Amino acid sequence: MKHIHEIYVQLYIYLCYQILNIDMGLNLPKYSKLIKFLCLIPILVGIMNITENFLPTKEIETSIVSKNTNYRVKFDKTTYNIDFEDNNDQFTQEIYNEFNISDKVVINVTYFTEETSSIRKLNSDKIFENSTGEIYFRILFGVVFLIPLFWVSKKQQLSANQCKYALILILISAISMIRLIF
Repeated sequence: MKHIHEIYVQLYIYLCYQILNIDMGLNLPKYSKLIKFLCLIPILVGIMNITENFLPTKEIETSIVSKNTNYRVKFDKTTYNIDFEDNNDQFTQEIYNEFNISDKVVINVTYFTEETSSIRKLNSDKIFENSTGEIYFRILFGVVFLIPLFWVSKKQQLSANQCKYALILILISAISMIRLIF
């Protein structure tokens, strides 16, 4: 069974491909004002992704339900996943080996996406920082979602290619916003 993230990626790729191949007589620049208005969605998601790194984290007391590893031959990389009662995340090998199933832990998670930033055993003071590099990905994602700021501030109509790229960012950010809210 595929992970939900792989399904999201395949859905993104398929929908982006379909948007890029729109050429059925649609005059996308005609809808430039509507597309500029909808560009507020990726801008909002970009701001949320960037500001999330500066907000205080939430502390959640939970226990470890399961652990698993996944080796990807294509990238020659092993990912270490730990599933909690109400959350799951990828960790470094050091953290993965330190904790066992049914351990009571306290995790610090980011405010919107609930990505684990640190973990510690309930009765311990030793804190393990989750240094998988996801913070850099979220910042990059946020910056990409801020690109529509240039299109919104543009006084002329958007070109057909700009409309297509804007629609792709709107689609991806709308799905990301739904994930952030729910």
